[in-house]
Amino acid sequence: LAPDVILSDFSLPAFDGLTALGIARALRPDTPYLFVSGTIGEERAIESIRRGATDYVLKSNLQRLPGAITRALTEARERAALKQTEQALRVSEERFRLLVNGVTDYAIFMLDPDGRVVSWNTGAERITGYAENEVLGRPYELLHPSDPEVADATLAQARLQQAAATGHVEVEELLTLRNGSSFWAHVAITALHDEQRRIRGFAVV
Repeated sequence: LAPDVILSDFSLPAFDGLTALGIARALRPDTPYLFVSGTIGEERAIESIRRGATDYVLKSNLQRLPGAITRALTEARERAALKQTEQALRVSEERFRLLVNGVTDYAIFMLDPDGRVVSWNTGAERITGYAENEVLGRPYELLHPSDPEVADATLAQARLQQAAATGHVEVEELLTLRNGSSFWAHVAITALHDEQRRIRGFAVV
C-alpha cells in the first residue's frame, strides 16, 4: 500500500535528507513529505521545500507536527481531486472533439471572444474548402464576401455582437468559399459564457 504521508529525519545513516527526498519524489510524487529534524537549519529547510518537500518541523517544536500532517494530507486530497477533475475534463473534451470532428455534413467551428477561429471540423473543411491550418487564428470575416454591394465586412462582427447580446442568432446569409464562389447558408451562432457570464467565445454551425 502507498503511504499517506512520509516523515523523515534530515540526517540519515546512509545519505542525507535531500537524497531521500529525491528518491521519494521519484517513486511517490504526490505523497506529502515532511522533514522532522533538529539539524535541518534554515538554508537546508528552504532548499528542501524548493525540491518538493511539503513542510518541515523541528524536533524542538513537535507540537506543530499534528497540524502540519493534517494540513499536508488535506492539501494532497485537494490536489488529487483537482487532478481527477482535470483528467475527466480532458477526456470529455477529447470525446466532444472526436464527435464534432466526425461530423462531415455540417460546418461546426468555434470562435474566440474577438471572433477568431479556434477550432474547425471536418465538415467545415469539406463545405468551405479551407483546411484547418488555413483558418485558425483568422477572423470570422474570412467567410463573408468582400464585395461591399453584397455584404459589408462588419456584418460578421454585427452577427457576433447580436449573439453576445441575445445568446443565440440564426440567419440565412451569403458566405464565400475558398475558391471565391458564394453560397447561401443557414448559420446558427451561440455565445458561450463562463460562470461569471463573461463571453468565452462563440459556437458556429
